[in-house]
Amino acid sequence: PDGSRVLLTAAVWHDVRPKKNSVYEIDLASGKPELKSSGLDWRFNYAGYRNGRIVVQATDCVRGGLNQDYQFFDISGKKPELIAGDLDSWFRDSVCCDVHYGVGERQSFYVRDGQIICLATRGYKSNLYAVESDGAWRALTDLNAVNDFGVAGSTVAFVGHQGLNLQELFV
Repeated sequence: PDGSRVLLTAAVWHDVRPKKNSVYEIDLASGKPELKSSGLDWRFNYAGYRNGRIVVQATDCVRGGLNQDYQFFDISGKKPELIAGDLDSWFRDSVCCDVHYGVGERQSFYVRDGQIICLATRGYKSNLYAVESDGAWRALTDLNAVNDFGVAGSTVAFVGHQGLNLQELFV
């Protein structure tokens, strides 16, 4: 939160990579990593700070195995807390189209003023959403597909398209 530490999701392995991973916090001054997901046999997609707490996009793989959808959890306490309701959504753009300009490996979510900003496919559309501090989801866009996005300060930029139009950059 103060810029002296960073979070990362990683797996420690030899010979065969495990299907699950962990969350580490690294002190930038010392370079020392500290395990933050102790006792959780989960798959973590991304981790970030929200109001000084550790928020992850993760799945426990209990109900749906390795294909279970990711959800947002706060893992700062002794027991993980589900932040937003159990949704049937995928945290990427999975709408099929011929062109995906700018799409690649990217940050899965950003935290801005206590809100989690993320891309999710729900039904046949992928759009940007804000997860509010009370766990409520609020749509930020209403397009056929938002393919990629970034956040800098209070500005959100994204690439997307509506109908059969070509992709456009929106700020």
